[in-house]
Amino acid sequence: MEKILLVEDEVIIRASIAEILRHYEYEVVVAENGKQGLIKALAEKPDLIVCDVMMPEMDGFEMLSELRKQTGFDTPFIFLTAKVQSDDIREGMNLGADDYIFKPFKSADLVKAIETRLDKRRQVLVKITEKTRELENVIRLMIGHEFNTPMNGIKAMSEFIHQNVEKYNDAELLEFSNYLSVSAARLQATFEKVRKVFEIKEFDKQDAADEKCPMVTNTIVQITRSLAEKAGRLHDLVIGNLGDMDLPIKSNLLFTALYEIIENAFKFSKMGTEVLIEAHRSANTYEISVTDRGDTITAEELTSYKSFKQFDRSKYEQQGLGAGLALTISILEKYDATISFTNNSPNGIKAGLIFKI
Repeated sequence: MEKILLVEDEVIIRASIAEILRHYEYEVVVAENGKQGLIKALAEKPDLIVCDVMMPEMDGFEMLSELRKQTGFDTPFIFLTAKVQSDDIREGMNLGADDYIFKPFKSADLVKAIETRLDKRRQVLVKITEKTRELENVIRLMIGHEFNTPMNGIKAMSEFIHQNVEKYNDAELLEFSNYLSVSAARLQATFEKVRKVFEIKEFDKQDAADEKCPMVTNTIVQITRSLAEKAGRLHDLVIGNLGDMDLPIKSNLLFTALYEIIENAFKFSKMGTEVLIEAHRSANTYEISVTDRGDTITAEELTSYKSFKQFDRSKYEQQGLGAGLALTISILEKYDATISFTNNSPNGIKAGLIFKI
């Protein structure tokens, strides 16, 4: 049963509307002024608020203004008013009101307005649920192996050392210790990627829209040279035309998204083969492309992976593809950007990060 908060100072009108709403099987919470309404809105978390404009202590405009200051408060809000001046209507809409019902009104009109707003809310909640399940699939399908492989390695090696410690000299034990350190570092890196996926999921989209990454070329060059040097493949790196510009994305998130894609290009291609980084600008988009000459994975497999379908996961997850790709996709989706994969002739993959400009 959906809950409606009714804020109305006139006793008879309040009782009449509450009766109508209960007849349509809504749960009704009432308040007699904006001050009480504000308290009950925060405590009861209704699915929709119906509120009079002119009330003592705190009017409807003040109440809505206070509610919109609350982080994450997006409950549909319908004003009841006898005032029909355009300035009053504009004020309410600017504050975030969803609709106006003018007194006197028919009960059918009120119920229709409520149901329209609730239906839109239901659709939003369905999309949120779908995205949540999608994220759960990312975690379950794409990174399970990445947790288990280093964890199993740590457990097995620890047990081995415990049972055989007297059989080996210090140099050999140091080698075992290094193996444990590598496995632990890999596990920590995977945890960090998962943490970032959830962090980005909570990142406010409006805040995202206000961010800019200035001089994107500097970021691209910095990442590619760093990763090429890390892989011992500076001689394989080719940086093409980048066409510098500002992108609508946080600098650190662009860095992370590119890092994962470029790192994979070096991982899945052989020493001595070219890794090309370039960018193309059109009227409405800016695409950063990363092309390698590897032969271990295809564009079709990566596209399936991107869509959270299963393929030969063990072949690629052991190198960290799952969590990294999940992280990149999460970042791009937050900025309405996309990623594409195409096969490169005669072999290799071209990954494109496409931003709207």
